Amino acid sequence: MHSWISFSRFVSVAADLVARSIYHRLEWPYARQILSNRRLRLSPVESWQDPYERWWLDRVEKIWPAGAMPGAYGMCWTRSYLDEPAWRAVGFNKTHPIVRIKCSIPALASALAAVEDHSILFFLANVRYRPESKLSQLAEGFHRPSRVRVASLLAHKRNAFQSEKEVRLLALTLDKAASELFIPIEPHELIAQVMISPHASEEQVQEIKTTLSPYGIPCVRSLVLSPKTR
Repeated sequence: MHSWISFSRFVSVAADLVARSIYHRLEWPYARQILSNRRLRLSPVESWQDPYERWWLDRVEKIWPAGAMPGAYGMCWTRSYLDEPAWRAVGFNKTHPIVRIKCSIPALASALAAVEDHSILFFLANVRYRPESKLSQLAEGFHRPSRVRVASLLAHKRNAFQSEKEVRLLALTLDKAASELFIPIEPHELIAQVMISPHASEEQVQEIKTTLSPYGIPCVRSLVLSPKTR
């Protein structure tokens, strides 16, 4: 299981998360909302559509008395930054261009530490990938549940997904009342760079750069498809 280092009283970072920067790919309109609204959005883990996420969450919930598991909200980041297939995977069947937000671990942890609701516990961890049989054993081994233990369990996935190199941001609350959870941010303090998909058109690239200009955030287009980078 994960060992945690306290960044603040309410923010814990996994001891093995040594990456200097992490990345989040998403469609440009949603990235633009992050900028204009000055907040990150965490969605309820139980709302995630992936059937394997649902399979694992069902097992994590079983370590709690019926209906007693705390609210769990998450946002998926990654350590992956060079691979072109990631652009295609995120952009599959999407209408809008994909962008990649880059931030440092300390910058994100600082934004979490500034959240005023101190009933929320935040966790930032590398996802660990295990065989399905090992995952089931992990869940069955817990008999005294806590939010720290839930965070450790939710930062696990099946081996089939290890190419994602996922870093998971989790927020554990005392209830499940909210349909989403927002983290206030200052975009220029949190976001170190925005990178535009190599598959975006020149017109889309210019529109994104123009929108980002007032924020003072560096913006570049991915050169992964450039002959010079092959």
